[in-house]
Amino acid sequence: MSVPRMPTSPARITRGPVGDRAGALRAYERIVALGFREDLELMLQLGRACFREGLLAQAHRYFELAVTAHGESPEAAACLGYASHRLGNDPGALFWIRRALELEPQYPEARIYLANMLYDRGETEAALHHLERTEPDDHYDELGLWRCIELRKTV
Repeated sequence: MSVPRMPTSPARITRGPVGDRAGALRAYERIVALGFREDLELMLQLGRACFREGLLAQAHRYFELAVTAHGESPEAAACLGYASHRLGNDPGALFWIRRALELEPQYPEARIYLANMLYDRGETEAALHHLERTEPDDHYDELGLWRCIELRKTV
């Protein structure tokens, strides 16, 4: 059995030339059915493509497959946490993002995301704890930096 021919990236499928999301998701499920569920990079790519397109439940599914097959992957755990958060499952998000940090304590993206979640929940000391363990260059926007400054002044 041959693998279906795919465009250059899974992200291109979700956008596609005609925006055929249903077709894209069928192709993704075909990939899983063909036995590629244990391919970490592929499941992360499929999940990220869905996440970018706002297909959060589908993204969560692919990240869950990645975590199931590669329980020691901090990236898979973090991605599952991000999708859980966007789906409104904060306890699940906190669990998976903390799991990512257990696996890779120096994972700045997960640490910044966790700090922002904690800040939004009013857990300022915990948020500052995590923000202080990042470097300015770790931040892709200024929000975390300004929050760190604010928290240092108030906590």
